[in-house]
Amino acid sequence: MKKIKEVLVGSLYFLGYLLSPVSWWNNLLINAPLAYLFAFLVAIAKYDPNLFNLCFVGFYFLLNIGGLLILKYSINTPLQQVYGWKKESIVMGLVWVVIYSIIIIVLLYLDIIRIPYEYFR
Repeated sequence: MKKIKEVLVGSLYFLGYLLSPVSWWNNLLINAPLAYLFAFLVAIAKYDPNLFNLCFVGFYFLLNIGGLLILKYSINTPLQQVYGWKKESIVMGLVWVVIYSIIIIVLLYLDIIRIPYEYFR
């Protein structure tokens, strides 16, 4: 039973690490595409393409915050001695979130990032 709990906590840690802003590539390769997909699905479901920009930035922040919370929860277990919780990596992660958020907002403003079906018009 203890081994199953360790595997579950380790899996939760891995999920939190993937979604958290601990490194630059998490945001670029995982959070931004997921936020784009979720924003697209919301815009289609509500039949309102104007929601896309707001949802994209909102989901991006939610994924990062959710990743940090999952990471923090999974580290507050006996695995904390193995993985640790480094304040520097969290601060750098938040810096990357701000940098990528500014880039995303600028790209949305310049109409470079658009809802997918607008690329084919």
